[in-house]
Amino acid sequence: MWEIPILGLIAAAAVAIACHRPAALFIFLVVAGPYYGVTRLMLTTDSLLIAWKDALLAGLLGGIILRLHGRLKCPISLTVLLIYCGVSACIPGDWEIGALGFRATCQWMLLAVGASSLRDPSLVRKVGRALIWSGTGAAIIYIVERLFYHNPDQIAANMGIRADDRWRYTMVLDRFSVIYGNPNSFAIFLVICACFAFAWYLSESAGRARSLAMVCSVVCVAGALFTASRGGLAASLVGIVLVGRQGTKKFRRAAFAGVLASSLFFFQPDLLTQRLHETNSDKFFSSYRYHAWTSTLERAVSSPQLLLVGSGLGTYGGYVSDIRGTSDVITENQFFKILGEQGLLGLLLMFGLMWRLRTPGAEAGSDSAPAVSAAIAAVLTYCLLGNILDGLIVAVPFWIIAGVRLSAVPLQRMRANLSYRWIPSGEASQPIAGRALGV
Repeated sequence: MWEIPILGLIAAAAVAIACHRPAALFIFLVVAGPYYGVTRLMLTTDSLLIAWKDALLAGLLGGIILRLHGRLKCPISLTVLLIYCGVSACIPGDWEIGALGFRATCQWMLLAVGASSLRDPSLVRKVGRALIWSGTGAAIIYIVERLFYHNPDQIAANMGIRADDRWRYTMVLDRFSVIYGNPNSFAIFLVICACFAFAWYLSESAGRARSLAMVCSVVCVAGALFTASRGGLAASLVGIVLVGRQGTKKFRRAAFAGVLASSLFFFQPDLLTQRLHETNSDKFFSSYRYHAWTSTLERAVSSPQLLLVGSGLGTYGGYVSDIRGTSDVITENQFFKILGEQGLLGLLLMFGLMWRLRTPGAEAGSDSAPAVSAAIAAVLTYCLLGNILDGLIVAVPFWIIAGVRLSAVPLQRMRANLSYRWIPSGEASQPIAGRALGV
């Protein structure tokens, strides 16, 4: 019974903080994200305290509503998507499945609603610095664990793998972590952190800050490589290309590429090399990922309902029950998961939101500008190879950044309206808004 009062205190504290310093809670969620697995290890599986992040998010949104006097400002594209998610949650016959699917899909989108409501262009810079330090520390912990304290027996026990099935999970156990579990989402988190660290490096002219930024970026990239995540590697390349385009000098770009290459040769992730070899071989066409993709497409075209509106939130791409019990059915592609659960209509709405995210953000004049677009592109690149937008460690920074980006145009218009200055009487009146618009 003491668990409910504790969750209530967490929510009440979050409301109080969000009313005065909402950015602090956004930053806390970013920093705490990599260590959520530790709290799950410390608690029993049926403990209500596992929902501390849900109570914190509810308190954050409640505090923002009070701060804004009950008015949340949700961009139109995100509003339409959230409404359709609510409709999709009603499609399954089992209301509990629909409710759980809605929660898993939309709880982190609400961070975007909160971030866009604040209209705070400095939020992305604060979150970016938090990501750099949090990612650097998490990468060091993961590398040290993999090199010196890797314990496949404990990992297998935590995963419930029986001794006679260990041979089937050899490569999995080599990659997994006691603290971070499945490292795929962790890899994309480190890629996001590396994007901000590289942007910090490019924004510095010289001195210790620039060297420190490069060290942080290399550590984050090395940690992502150690996870042996092939999707993480693809996301890293996309993010690095987008950030590198902002370099003002060829030397910066050359140093940029050289540091990345040296991290590859220095750490020598043999496991990643082995996994890349499997991707390039005939084994890929017999792999679980390939069959998951083809079966998802076959399922979608099997009926008009599944093709247009899907089978409803929570019914595909997650844990489902079959004649053998509970099996893990993963689409291995975030967009295919949306197609399976919400059909072509949901997929088109998601693409519409992604198109809206292309708009230059309110942070366009800051040193975080190249990192924002690079981080968004990196996450969406990995979405082609896995399901990550429901996970705390990736969803928190992604939707916060998305919320700031979605609020960019209204904020710029508001600044333009406030910048109108009228010339004294007797002269021609003319509004001056060029500086506010950055032209």
